[in-house]
Amino acid sequence: MSNRSAQVVAATLAFLLIVLVGATIFILLSRPAQPGPTATPSAGPSFTPTVGPSSSATPQPSFSFPLESPTSLPPTDTPSPTVEPTITPTPSPSPTPSPSPTPSPTLPPPTSPQREVTIVDFGLDRRTDADAVQRTVSFAVDGPSLISAQLKDVSAGRVRMCLLREDTNAERECITAHGGTLSRAVFDVGQTEWNVTLIGASGNFASATLVLRFNALSPRVVMDSFRFNGTNNPEYNGLQVVLLATGDGNVRLHGDIDGPEGEFPWEFRVAVDDVVISDQPGGPSASFDVSAPVSGGTVYTVSFFEPEVSTSGGPALLTRATLTWP
Repeated sequence: MSNRSAQVVAATLAFLLIVLVGATIFILLSRPAQPGPTATPSAGPSFTPTVGPSSSATPQPSFSFPLESPTSLPPTDTPSPTVEPTITPTPSPSPTPSPSPTPSPTLPPPTSPQREVTIVDFGLDRRTDADAVQRTVSFAVDGPSLISAQLKDVSAGRVRMCLLREDTNAERECITAHGGTLSRAVFDVGQTEWNVTLIGASGNFASATLVLRFNALSPRVVMDSFRFNGTNNPEYNGLQVVLLATGDGNVRLHGDIDGPEGEFPWEFRVAVDDVVISDQPGGPSASFDVSAPVSGGTVYTVSFFEPEVSTSGGPALLTRATLTWP
C-alpha cells in the first residue's frame, strides 16, 4: 500500500472513531434520568458501568469524581467520654430533737436571814383511829426563800407528811414514808404563810422529828394539835423545840390547852446543851404566855409540857402554841 492509501485509511478510521464517540455521547446525554441511589462521595475515582441502549451495547466506563476533595471531608466525631452517673448518698435520718425543758425561773437572793428550827420526838396519831388528829406546823416566810420540811427519826412504820401554802390544797405536796424532805421555792417579795401536816400512816403509834428551814425577819412557828398527856406518856406530852437565836432578845411561847378539865398545870423550860437556864412552872390554866432572854449565836432547847401524870383521860388533851425568837 502506498503512503497515500495509508493516510486515507487512517483518516477514515479516525473519522469513524470520532463519529462513534460522538454518537455514544449523544445517546448518553439524550437518555432520561434513572432514579437510583445517591452516590456516596469517596476519596478516589470510581468506575460505574454504563448500560447502552440495548443489551448488546458494549459497556463503557464512566468516570465520576468525588464531590469534595478529601481535605474537605467533615472531621470524624470524637466520641464523647462516657459520663459516670453521680450516686447521691441517701442522707441518714436526723434524730428528732427533744424539746428543750422550760428553764425554771431563778430564785432571787433572799432578803431575810436563814432560819432552822427542829421539833424533836413528838408523837403522832394513827390515821385509822376515829379520834386521830394530824399535827400541823405553820411558819411565816419573808421574801424569796427556798423552804424545806425534813421528816426523820420515825420510830415505827410510815408517816404522811404534806407541805402546803396557807390552806390552798392545789399547792399541796405530800410523801408517805419513813423519812424524807419536801422543798419549795418562794418567789414572793412579801410575807407568806406555809403549813406542814403530819399523821401516822401505819398501824403502830409512831414518834418523829421535823426540821424546818426557811427565811424570815422575825421567825414565828405555830404548833397545833400536839398532845398534852403528862409525864406517863412523854412523846405525847407537849413539845420540844431546838432553835438558833441570831440576835439578843427573848424567846416567847404563848397559846392554849384544850381538854375536858379546862385548866392544867404546865412548865416552860429553856436549856443550852442540856443545862437549864430558865424553868418556869405555871397553871393550872387553859392558856399560857411565857418568855426567857436569849443571846445571839446560841442554840437553845425550848420545852413545854405537863409536869404531872395525866388524869384527864389522855387522848383528848391538845395544845396550840406559838413560838417566836430573835
